[in-house]
Amino acid sequence: WKAFFKVSNVEAMSFDISFLMDNLPLVFILAGIGVLAGFLAGLLGIGGGIVLVPGLFYSLTYLGYDPAYMMHMAVGTSLAIIIPTGFSSARSHWKRGAVGLDLVKRIGIGILVGVGLGTFIADRLNTESMQLIFAIAIMLLACIMVANPSKHTVWTDVPRQPWTGMAGVFIGTLSTLMGIGGATISVPYMSVCG
Repeated sequence: WKAFFKVSNVEAMSFDISFLMDNLPLVFILAGIGVLAGFLAGLLGIGGGIVLVPGLFYSLTYLGYDPAYMMHMAVGTSLAIIIPTGFSSARSHWKRGAVGLDLVKRIGIGILVGVGLGTFIADRLNTESMQLIFAIAIMLLACIMVANPSKHTVWTDVPRQPWTGMAGVFIGTLSTLMGIGGATISVPYMSVCG
């Protein structure tokens, strides 16, 4: 690390500026993707992965990364970005009293198991399979949201265990494969549960 930091500030600054100038359109696109993802995170309580994954995928394509790993990089980067955005969004909703800790406890363990399962599965999938999972899941989730699940309450409360845990495993697995924080799946689930 010491050798890395011996580069003079002038050399480092000229590299950064030339890189920025060479890739200015990409910088604006990435900044726009970040602003949109952050806005949606604050407004809807999501991590922004629905915007980040496609945006990062096409940005990585532009930069010439190996196509075999682009979707994995986009999903992984999105999940890493979701940590601070999700925390910030959760904190805002917490201040308004809009976080049900009992529900977090009931579904959270299943989600953690699902994240592990989703990671295991993603490691064995190719980019095309991950793209297909993302695209199909987004279309299905969009249809569910248009149908307005809150109008179609199936239960008056979240089901008892093991059903809540199994729902958590499904939410965690699919969210990990898509590179999203999970609100896009868990909100319709909770709406159907009343």
